[in-house]
Amino acid sequence: MSTTTVLVPLDGSRFGEFAVPAAMSVARELQAQIELISVFEEQSVLAGSEPTTQQFKEWLYAYLEEIGAHITELSGVPTSCTIIDGSPADRLTEYAQRKRVDLIAMSTHERGPVSRAWMGSVADRVIHHVDVPVLLIRAEEESAVDLAQEAEFKRILVALDGSSRAEKSLELATQIAKVTGATLILLQAVEPPVPFSSPYLPHAMQDTQAALEEGRKASVNYLDEVKDGLERQGIDVETETLLGVRPAPAILRYAEEHAVDLIAVATHGRGGLPRLVLGSVADKVLRAATVPVLVVRPATLKNLDKETAEDDSQSYG
Repeated sequence: MSTTTVLVPLDGSRFGEFAVPAAMSVARELQAQIELISVFEEQSVLAGSEPTTQQFKEWLYAYLEEIGAHITELSGVPTSCTIIDGSPADRLTEYAQRKRVDLIAMSTHERGPVSRAWMGSVADRVIHHVDVPVLLIRAEEESAVDLAQEAEFKRILVALDGSSRAEKSLELATQIAKVTGATLILLQAVEPPVPFSSPYLPHAMQDTQAALEEGRKASVNYLDEVKDGLERQGIDVETETLLGVRPAPAILRYAEEHAVDLIAVATHGRGGLPRLVLGSVADKVLRAATVPVLVVRPATLKNLDKETAEDDSQSYG
C-alpha cells in the first residue's frame, strides 16, 4: 500500500486541529500530501443571520488555507483545501471512498457533552462506515494545539488474534515503522476458556490451565512467524502473549505501562451489512485509549471510480 493522501477533516475549531500534528508527521514520513476538508451544513447558518452562507464558506476556506500554509511551512508537506456540503459524517465517508484517500486523520473524544464542533460524533460515525484506515487522536478541551509539535510514533502496538482479518492492521503500521524506525509490538491476548463445569472443581482448573498453555504455545508460534517476516524487512519487532485476560483491557493496560505511542487495531464487518460494525475489542480500545489509535479493517465496500466520479468540491479565492 502506497499512501499518497491523508484526509484531515476540520471544522474551524481548535478541537479539530488536534489531528493536525499526527497527520503532518505521518504525511511527511510517508511522503504523502494532506487534504484539509470541511463539511458545510446549511442549517448551521441561521436564516437572515450574519455572516451569510457565502461569507461563512469564504471564511472557512480561508481558515483551511491558513492551516495548510502552516503545515507546508513547518513540514514541507503539500496541502490542498476542500469544502463540501451536506451531513458531515455521510459526506466525509462518501468523499473519502470516492477520492480513494489512503488515510483519514481526525480528532475524537470520549462520550459526553462537548461544547465545540461536531468532530466527536462525526468521528464515531465515520469509523462505523468508512472503508479507509482512520487515525483517531483524542483531543483535550483544556489543552492548546501546537502545530509545530509533530507526533512521534516510536513504539506501535499491533493487536493480533491469529486471523488474517486482524493482520490488516499490520499493513499501514508496517509502512510507518519502515520509514520512522519505530518498533512494532505484536500483542495477542489469550482469553480464559469457558469451563463446562464449575471452575472451582479440580479437573476444571486443570482443563483451564491446559487450555491456556495450549493457547500460549499457539500464540508464541504465530507471533514468532509474523515477527520473522517483518524482521526480514528490517523492522524492529517485539512480541507479547498475555494469558487469561480480556483483549481490550489488556491492550489498554499494556499500552499505558510500556510507553506505546500508537495502537493499531482491526475491525470487522458482520453479516454482510454495508455498514461497518466495530468488533467489541476495537470499540472498547477506541473509547478508552489515551494514545492515537489506527483503525483498519478488511475492505468490504467497493470504491467508486475515481476518474468518473463527479467532483463536488468547492474552491474560493
